[in-house]
Amino acid sequence: MRTCIAGAVLVTPNGLLEGHHVLVVDGRIALITPREEIAEEPGTEVVDATGLVLGPGFIDIHCHGGGGRWFHEDPLPAARFHLEHGTTSLLATTILHADAREQVEALAVAADAALDPAAVNVVGVNMEGPFLHPELGAYREWSRPARPQEYMEYVRASRGSLRWMTIAPEVEGVTRMVDDLQAATRGALTFSVGHSKATRDQIRALMPRGLRAATHLMNATGAAVEPARFGGTREVGVDEAVLLEDSISAEVIADSEGAHVRPDLLRLIFKVKGPERTLLVTDCTAECGGAGHEGPADLNFTASGGLAGSSLTMDRAVANFVRHTGAELAQAWDLGSRVPARLMGFADRGEVAPGLRADLVLARWDGLSLKIEDVWIDGVSEGGRHD
Repeated sequence: MRTCIAGAVLVTPNGLLEGHHVLVVDGRIALITPREEIAEEPGTEVVDATGLVLGPGFIDIHCHGGGGRWFHEDPLPAARFHLEHGTTSLLATTILHADAREQVEALAVAADAALDPAAVNVVGVNMEGPFLHPELGAYREWSRPARPQEYMEYVRASRGSLRWMTIAPEVEGVTRMVDDLQAATRGALTFSVGHSKATRDQIRALMPRGLRAATHLMNATGAAVEPARFGGTREVGVDEAVLLEDSISAEVIADSEGAHVRPDLLRLIFKVKGPERTLLVTDCTAECGGAGHEGPADLNFTASGGLAGSSLTMDRAVANFVRHTGAELAQAWDLGSRVPARLMGFADRGEVAPGLRADLVLARWDGLSLKIEDVWIDGVSEGGRHD
């Protein structure tokens, strides 16, 4: 099968390229050129992309649901919802549950999606908890110490699909758990510090063991010493420790209101971590795209008024990051595609480049928002949506 996406504005890590043609053959990007002749070859389906932006599919490593569905309950509609918004790879992310039995059941459903060919964009599972600080997060009352009899059940329930886990390094049993799970998964699991009041030393102790990221930086984080030892000062908390460690990548949630991360803090994170260690995530919940959602379009709240994930999609996160930080579109897009691809170890996606999978997004960009026109996975058109 040959498809030529013709005349697009191409998103690259180095900026936008006007008027390029991308030839896709049998699911792979075969050629990128400004020459029009490739669209004229016999048997080639031509997609007129004049004036539209063509970039790599988005990769969301932290997504709980969408379209009115949770990944731990009804994953296929949630996966489809995000695919139509340009997310061609995602980790189905579980939330905290009250006990180990419920957590295992939720993990098993998410793993089903990761192993189901029908969920074409679900590439693994992410567990956000339950081994988190008991004072932080929307479901903090269900945080608990790490016990081998519980966490080894999670390995079995995930059936090889568990790729990511948020942990609080200071929680009882977590250090042993990290070692046990790395052995059980043969090093395939990435750990991310979040919902935590860990010291810098506690974080650094786990970095050689697979701690490589920070979960939604500037959200649900604190310091080991609270209040500060000296009035009018602040201690080094998780956020500061992550900013200091060059090898730790930072998730950020760029919602429209700057609620999860204030715009100036987004700028600070991007300035310190740079374009290789900053990545966009949605932390999206079932409320996104569901009936009856109230309030700002991409925010969710608990009954007490606290933030509880988001109603973001990756196309909106990219646009919000541009608006809040002044970054170029190509820079922001990169944070939602190439950067997470490299962090996940995906060498075959994340950029529009010859030889890579044709996971692509075609969108209309007006300087404020992205309107998805079409999405391809492995060169197969999946359609898009504009809402």
